[in-house]
Amino acid sequence: MKYDIIIYKLNYFIKTHEHIIYGLIEKSNVHMSIVHFRGRKKMKKLLVLMLVLGLSLSIGACTKEVEKIVEVEKEVEVESSVETVYVEVPSETISIESGKVEEVSDIPALENRKIIYTSNLVLESTEPDNVYTNLVNKLALYDAYIEQETITEKRFTLKIRVRSENLIDFVNDIKTDGEVISYSKTSQDVTTKYSTFESRKEALEAEHKRILELIEVADSVESIIALEAVRVEVEADLNYIGSQLSNYDSLIDYSTINLTINLVSDEPEQLPKTERPNIIDLEIGTKSITFSVYNESKNAATLYAKIKLNGELVEELEEDTHGSSYVSFTVDNLESDEVYSIEVYGLESDHTESNKYYKDVHTKKTFLIKSTDLFDASINSVVSVVEFLVLGIIVIGPYLLILGVIYLPVRFIYKRFRK
Repeated sequence: MKYDIIIYKLNYFIKTHEHIIYGLIEKSNVHMSIVHFRGRKKMKKLLVLMLVLGLSLSIGACTKEVEKIVEVEKEVEVESSVETVYVEVPSETISIESGKVEEVSDIPALENRKIIYTSNLVLESTEPDNVYTNLVNKLALYDAYIEQETITEKRFTLKIRVRSENLIDFVNDIKTDGEVISYSKTSQDVTTKYSTFESRKEALEAEHKRILELIEVADSVESIIALEAVRVEVEADLNYIGSQLSNYDSLIDYSTINLTINLVSDEPEQLPKTERPNIIDLEIGTKSITFSVYNESKNAATLYAKIKLNGELVEELEEDTHGSSYVSFTVDNLESDEVYSIEVYGLESDHTESNKYYKDVHTKKTFLIKSTDLFDASINSVVSVVEFLVLGIIVIGPYLLILGVIYLPVRFIYKRFRK
């Protein structure tokens, strides 16, 4: 009775899951026919053993398949960042000496190898806009395109994709447009991983085809539901692996160039300023100026003095001096009664220039100029008095006129009636 119950349950299981069991047995290379259990007790034990053996082999095969899927998925997770992270191959090196790049001959790639190449290039130029424009004009020539770019006032950062067979020529062409600061090239062989994905894809496609065949001949709703669930999982795996293979194909067919173009100024670098000199004594005459300049720096320096009139250089003087000492300058043949601007600064032996000191100086007037000024002042005073009187007359005149017009007629009438 115990065996009858087991046989009954197995018979029911086989009827409801006939197609799935057949697929599992076929996958583990065990070929057997599905037989309905009817009658003979002698076949019961044999069939039980066969089914148990078939299920054991199928479970073993499924376990290996699951382990394989887990292993592939781990590899896929590692490879998911392949577009931004590359492993440099130690055998390939690039050296730079005195701003020039020494190219290392590429080792001919083996046939059917899947290799991803990445180049990193940094240039400097006084006109990065022109470098960028030239680069854009060359894209079509080398079958390349700009995948990403960031442009600021002083830097161009570009991610360029170029046909792999044109990579070296394109990089060499770019180098001619600026000064090479650094260059590196890396390669990553993904042949093994690519083959693993391809094998897995072929296996899943065969499995998918078989599942579709089983769905067509399924004779129960439960079997169809179970097979559909498996089909959905297989198609999801196929889509994922397909996207990974497409990503690999893109990275293999089109290499990546990470290019940076920096703006470099053509102006000479200015050294830090030292302490400025100072004018400590000043004597001003009608035609000359004498002044002393103190070197505030502790180092010896050459002191320069420039005298300007209305922004134009009149005379330039220079004198060597020790640190923390002073030197005197005298400037003659100047114009009297003029405002001159004095500019002094120091220059040390290492060409370090100091901050500059400025001072305006007004030369004295001559006697003639003073007399002229006095005469002008007197004339101005007389003119001022006359102007005051005229203004007074202008102000009082109307009142006097009114008084005359009224007073004279009244007085005439008064005298006439009095007589």
